[in-house]
Amino acid sequence: MASIFCAISFIKSVFVTSSEKYCTRSAVYRTATNEFAKYKFKAFYMKESSLIEELTEKTITMIIGCFVFEDELNVTVSQSVSLQIKTLQNEPNIYDLPIAPTFRIFSAPVQNPSKPHGDSAIFCLKKGVYNSMNGKTTDLSVICKYNPNPKGCHSNVAEATHCQTVISVAGELIFVEKSIFVLCEAIEWNYYVMRENSKLQLCDGTEP
Repeated sequence: MASIFCAISFIKSVFVTSSEKYCTRSAVYRTATNEFAKYKFKAFYMKESSLIEELTEKTITMIIGCFVFEDELNVTVSQSVSLQIKTLQNEPNIYDLPIAPTFRIFSAPVQNPSKPHGDSAIFCLKKGVYNSMNGKTTDLSVICKYNPNPKGCHSNVAEATHCQTVISVAGELIFVEKSIFVLCEAIEWNYYVMRENSKLQLCDGTEP
């Protein structure tokens, strides 16, 4: 299942290991006129693949990868593309970044089912994800916020979260203290219940 990160980023600093197999350090993306979010990245160089271009400092790059939140946002880069953006100065800086929310997809089983939260509703997804920064797997919980309008496209979400489901959400990621929220723009799910004979059974008891 996916935990996909995608953002136009300013590469703030780069450190290439002595083996030159990968590079690390930090990057920034822009969330508002004077608001920026910083994250750590790790990119493995693959000579047989052109998906990851060489990352250099003070460049603006489209970064795509997998994310994990462990005290701070960490991204394992799976694709990078340098962008030719007109800059205010001779060298790019963070103020040359476009104002745009990052695009993220997260898929996981339901940890806590949907419940009202003011005019909205929230539920929580949880799964184990690999953190390339420390080489460990950690549990990542994501709180998902959505509009439960009974006549809207998310009208059946609450019911789905009370069954055994794997849910995929896409939207903007918001950091709140040591938790992360996804402001959901799209929500999809698959029902599953495993019988003793290992056949797949849908939540309503029927077989696919």
